[in-house]
Amino acid sequence: MNEKIRKEVNTLFENAPNTKRANDLKDEIISNAEDKYEDLIKQGRKEAEALETVMKEIGDVDELIEELNKSNSIKFSCYCRILYMYFNISLYD
Repeated sequence: MNEKIRKEVNTLFENAPNTKRANDLKDEIISNAEDKYEDLIKQGRKEAEALETVMKEIGDVDELIEELNKSNSIKFSCYCRILYMYFNISLYD
């Protein structure tokens, strides 16, 4: 487990509600980011460069957190699916 990634994602989720849904999403993002990071390292990228690339790919989560703070949001569900699909696709580029 990469503590730098976990720390960065936890910082991004500071304003997220402490709910199962938010924690599950955060854990999924961390897991996908760690996989992407390891792939980049295997491709010969330096640790700092790999971390920067992964964090850029996660991007701004403010809208996601805003949706997490709303209850029963259809938009949140769609955003989660898009985020999940993005990471699955980008892991194997």
